[in-house]
Amino acid sequence: MLASRSRLTALRRPGMRKGGPNKRNMHPRKRASAVRGRRMRYARQPVPAHRVAAAGNTDVYSLEVFLSNPVPHLIAEAVASEWQWDVLRAVRDLGLADCWVAAGFVRNAVWDLLHDRAGPTPLADVDVLFFLDAPGGAYNEQAYETALSEALPQHRWQVRNQARMHQVNGFAPFRSSAHAMCHWVETATPVGLALDGLGRLQINAPLGVADLLGLRVQPGPMFRGERLAIYRRRMQHKAWAAQWPKLRVLGL
Repeated sequence: MLASRSRLTALRRPGMRKGGPNKRNMHPRKRASAVRGRRMRYARQPVPAHRVAAAGNTDVYSLEVFLSNPVPHLIAEAVASEWQWDVLRAVRDLGLADCWVAAGFVRNAVWDLLHDRAGPTPLADVDVLFFLDAPGGAYNEQAYETALSEALPQHRWQVRNQARMHQVNGFAPFRSSAHAMCHWVETATPVGLALDGLGRLQINAPLGVADLLGLRVQPGPMFRGERLAIYRRRMQHKAWAAQWPKLRVLGL
């Protein structure tokens, strides 16, 4: 009972009446219009300047900026299936600090919803991020992947400590999972979800969700200059527009 109530509380938009509106009782046309309205409202929101700036400096900044807002209902709706909540619960049970399920788990689910897909697009793997600034002997990514595989063997798992991932593209050391995601190649992907101890859905979106909900793909702040070629090669390899034809892929 408590978990159910807390989940509903976490997903409720501030100011929304406790009892409604109930989408299930809506006429299909009204429901479709409501979904489009939510999509457009979030799509119009620009990426806040302080979030883009945070990607380019090396100062420590507060995660409260990224975690204080409610999860947009469209994202919550996209990850409402039982298998997705099983994933979130399994990752929470690892007990890792600053830990999120991100990348394709969130991105593909949102794009599937906005394309009215009947079922989920298969994931190559489930990406799990955590942040632990400690020597390699203090954690074991493979052991975490094994634990998740034992809990949910139907998925392929990839668990990575973001404290070491700066080396991939030659960045300075990251300071948190959010700081790491600010350095991802495209803006629609750095969105992570997690469950807190009360089972409430939390979001970590350091570059915002406008591009994700607006079906836009463009280079992240750190891939708009000399690293733009990396973005272009990735887009050519991914060919997302063939899978989700409503996407607009920019910066090619």
